[in-house]
Amino acid sequence: ILKADVWNLAFVILLIENKDCPGIVGHLGSLFGESKINIASMSLSRNEVGGAALTLMNLDSAPEDALIKKLLADSDILSAQIVRFN
Repeated sequence: ILKADVWNLAFVILLIENKDCPGIVGHLGSLFGESKINIASMSLSRNEVGGAALTLMNLDSAPEDALIKKLLADSDILSAQIVRFN
């Protein structure tokens, strides 16, 4: 575990490539809430309105494979990768 003074810097990031469309933030929040995974922070970026977008989520715990499969089953989600720092 990485530490800086009293800060524990162990964390999980989920990188999601998605379509820039209305409702994606609410959809992600609902899926993670149903799975009891807290989103510590979330950042969104896009290349153009309605184009490709990148969502970075800092999570309190790693999502199970079943949740990743649910994400990837959505036609607005193009890819999802978990990055762990510990």
